[in-house]
Amino acid sequence: HYYITNNLSFAVMLGEFAVGVFLRLATSLTPLSHWLEERVEITTPTSSWKRIEEGIALKQFGLDPYAGDIVHEPPLNIMMYSLISSYSSYFFILVDILSALLLKISIDRIHKNMVDQEDNEECHSTFEKLKMKLNEKTGYYSLLIFLFNPYSIALCASKSTQCTTNLLYAVMLYGVSINSVVLVSVVTALASYSTLFPVMVLVPIFLHHRNKALTGIVTFVVSFSLLHYTSYLVCGGNWSYVQSVYGFILTVPDYTPNIGAAWYFFSEMFSHFTVLFLSVYQVRIKENLRDKPN
Repeated sequence: HYYITNNLSFAVMLGEFAVGVFLRLATSLTPLSHWLEERVEITTPTSSWKRIEEGIALKQFGLDPYAGDIVHEPPLNIMMYSLISSYSSYFFILVDILSALLLKISIDRIHKNMVDQEDNEECHSTFEKLKMKLNEKTGYYSLLIFLFNPYSIALCASKSTQCTTNLLYAVMLYGVSINSVVLVSVVTALASYSTLFPVMVLVPIFLHHRNKALTGIVTFVVSFSLLHYTSYLVCGGNWSYVQSVYGFILTVPDYTPNIGAAWYFFSEMFSHFTVLFLSVYQVRIKENLRDKPN
């Protein structure tokens, strides 16, 4: 009975993955994908595939992709995406499916760690036992939510680079689930190289693993430095990408309307308050981490 139940559960999960892949193929390989690429609800200047294609084209013509205000993706990312540009739709579908799978594996491992911790304690309340029982399906439900979330499907179809960032976050979570500070630090360096803000993920992780914090910090700094030194070499000894990528993120010069409130926040301010508004905007996450480090 146990063998049959396990095989049935595995078959059902395979079927759900197949449906998730089909939905992404159905949207990615149709004209709908081109419409989604233009939607400000789906893509931003820092995640737009059209801007990536522009950067690849400029690079192929021997021009500096960071000379204008089009490309806001780091050099190594541009190189990676140029390698998969011919089959980009399939690449983003694969990335999305891997993200869903890693999400489930990580949450299942975290739940197992919680159960083991509860088992080591002497007394268990009925409520706690019930809560742990209900949490057994959390990984499975997270998988379903990710696979069939319309917004996730739209991001994949539009070939938003946020899909790649999501995969890195999923790997980070896996690193947390196996208590590997080194893995988390390396992957956080990769994610921060692209979008800067993921570096803040390290704060709660290092607070939780204080005895491994120094190792994590050194690993992150070395990985992040290597990425930028390599980018410097790829750009021919030029740091112009720093302003185009990180300067764009920090100064928020693009006020194109989107589903966030930042564009309205900055478009309504007086110009002589720009530095103050930017400072308040950029430190908001740091304040949240300080108030609730756990």
